[in-house]
Amino acid sequence: MKTGKKKVLAIIKKVISILLFFVILLYSISKVGQFARPDESDAEAWAEYYAEEKDTVNALMIGSSAIFRYWNPPQAYEEQDFTSAMLASSIQDLNMAPYIMEEAVKSQNVDVFVIEVRTMIARNTNDDHSQEERDYWFELLISGMNPSITRLQAIQSIHGGNFGKKAEMMFQILKYHNNLMEFDREFMINRLNNPSSDDKFARPKSTITNLKNKKPDYTTNQSLELSQASKDTLDAIEKKAKELGKKVLFIATPYVPDESQIREHLAVDAYCEKQGYDCLDLNQYVDEMDIDFKTDFYNPKHTNIAGAKKVTSFLGAYLKEKYQLQETLTEDQKVSWEDACKVWDEEDRKFMKKWKKNVKQIHKQNEKSQDRYGNRASLYKKICRDTTGYAGCL
Repeated sequence: MKTGKKKVLAIIKKVISILLFFVILLYSISKVGQFARPDESDAEAWAEYYAEEKDTVNALMIGSSAIFRYWNPPQAYEEQDFTSAMLASSIQDLNMAPYIMEEAVKSQNVDVFVIEVRTMIARNTNDDHSQEERDYWFELLISGMNPSITRLQAIQSIHGGNFGKKAEMMFQILKYHNNLMEFDREFMINRLNNPSSDDKFARPKSTITNLKNKKPDYTTNQSLELSQASKDTLDAIEKKAKELGKKVLFIATPYVPDESQIREHLAVDAYCEKQGYDCLDLNQYVDEMDIDFKTDFYNPKHTNIAGAKKVTSFLGAYLKEKYQLQETLTEDQKVSWEDACKVWDEEDRKFMKKWKKNVKQIHKQNEKSQDRYGNRASLYKKICRDTTGYAGCL
């Protein structure tokens, strides 16, 4: 009898050993795939986040370029004395947010998640991105996430029954193996040893697009019914936040929305108010932020450094007051933030210098345009008088 039990135990141990071997093997393959991820800013988001010391982040920004082009963490730290990080990527699918939140709290005791909603609104209105583009940017973001059940669930939510896609994203060495041959030794060593962001995730721009005071008109007589898909997305995020014991603020950053997008923004605001969700549409506070549509954007959808600094100041003060955010860093932990502030201050000077130069160029172009118009107008008046004899030619 004892011999039989010993045999059973031996078999169980062997099975467990084999299973453990394969789990370790699959995990290792997945980790190797992380290092083969593309050399893109969006692919570095998770590595930079994991590099932050445990439980040192107060606010976490989640969303698309509509947040990472608007928020400067070192500036917020200097002005409001709280820490923040970004897990944002181009045209990020908002349905990813619950998985990002779940993974994020494994290493950081985040006080509040700040969720940018513009990608959801764009997808419901005049979305100009193909599914292929969406898949590409999703894969870049997910490429840096640690192997876990959360990661598997995120991949499942996006790629569903596409087994090939799911296998590629769980074991990225299948998709990105060529990168290991193309990356040089110095790059790989730096990726292994120094994944942190010198400026704590800041991604400023200095170029300017003159939007000629296209301030959005947030009035409409049309119905403000939000689609069921959008309601489900917002509800899922709130549900996950409650599970994690965290707070959520939905935001929309300033840009030039069309009429359908304005209606969608107002519908989001109305639904959040009805459900008791925290929501802040910064498009309705452009005057308070002193946003200049002639100089503060680098394209109609994103602010440049001048606009981002204004948004960071306004939003930072709002977050500080509403959620009572306060850094609780040790003296040693403060060093990395103080160093990041020094890097940011230098970047700020450099980018603002370029921005001011661009503003001057725009003013010169406007003056030349006015001069040309004035000369043409004077010439027209002269021809008019000479040909008609009418002194009142305009």
